[in-house]
Amino acid sequence: MEQKPERLIGGLALASAALIIALIGIVFAVSRSRGVSYSVVFGKGKNLKAGDRVQLNGIDIGEVRGVELDRSGEKVTVEIKVHAAHKNKVLADSTAYIANMTFPNVSGQMVVEIYNSPAGGPPMEAGSVIQGKDSPLELKAWQLRGKLSQWGEELEAARRELSRGPEAEAEAPRVVEPSPKDLAERSAPGAGRDTAEVVAKLTRFLRELGRVTADQLDRVLEEWKRLRAEVGPLIERMREAGREVVVERLKKLIEEIERTLQDLMKSRQESPGEGPVQT
Repeated sequence: MEQKPERLIGGLALASAALIIALIGIVFAVSRSRGVSYSVVFGKGKNLKAGDRVQLNGIDIGEVRGVELDRSGEKVTVEIKVHAAHKNKVLADSTAYIANMTFPNVSGQMVVEIYNSPAGGPPMEAGSVIQGKDSPLELKAWQLRGKLSQWGEELEAARRELSRGPEAEAEAPRVVEPSPKDLAERSAPGAGRDTAEVVAKLTRFLRELGRVTADQLDRVLEEWKRLRAEVGPLIERMREAGREVVVERLKKLIEEIERTLQDLMKSRQESPGEGPVQT
């Protein structure tokens, strides 16, 4: 029986469409297979399994290929593959965290969230090992590292501002940094000593904050309260001496430290019974 031309053309169109869809699927699969692989080490697997998603900033960038215990049985190694389109998005010195997927999540699926270093950096080399974090507090402490570096730069800038008189604060900072003694002598009377003392106190506190553990947070908070009470009058005297630029720089830094301490306390509540924090 002879087929009508219309049916023949329709069949060819359907076959062509199916072929195109198949080719697109093949191209997509090949593109995904050309991604980069990493190993992520955790202390806890949290029911993660092959096929779970890998995300960066809430966007799917890959998938979990395998989950297994190491020989000691104390660590979990998660093999992940990041799709080719995102292979340069994972940066060196990144970390990862296993979390529940956001709503809707009827299957209870977990997700590996990648966190790039706040300091940035080049793309991570294929095959690298990522040290993951097992709790919100560990993750927050890791993120604190980048802030500590930034805050250190802020304190250095305050020292540089201190080497110039109030009338020169709008100028570019000096390239050669003088000694603390010289800074105090060149500033307005008393302002140099006050600023040097504030900077020294904040620097010591930031060093301790960088080594904080979960069971030390209460003590660190009490120390911060005492420090705030000590530096408050010093900063006010600096303002009276006309050091507005330095004062505003230090005030912003203090506000940022306080927000970070609040975040650490909140994260500790989400991480009951946690010991030393690994950054």
